[in-house]
Amino acid sequence: MCLLKKSFYGLEQSLRQWYKRFDTLILRHNYFRSENDNFVYFEKVLDSLFIYLLLYVDDMMIASKNLSEINSLKD
Repeated sequence: MCLLKKSFYGLEQSLRQWYKRFDTLILRHNYFRSENDNFVYFEKVLDSLFIYLLLYVDDMMIASKNLSEINSLKD
């Protein structure tokens, strides 16, 4: 079970706080935020290989041509 902080859980802005925390974390891991959509992140793995991370509310989709890169991101 996760220990939830009272100040974070149940607030109207809890999704915004979650996104800010996620954004900080993912940018530290060498991902870039799309200039056109703030909920799309990407990392250039090789010259022609990218890994994309897309957020929608509380769901996430990972897309890449390389399955090992997807598994690495999940880990």
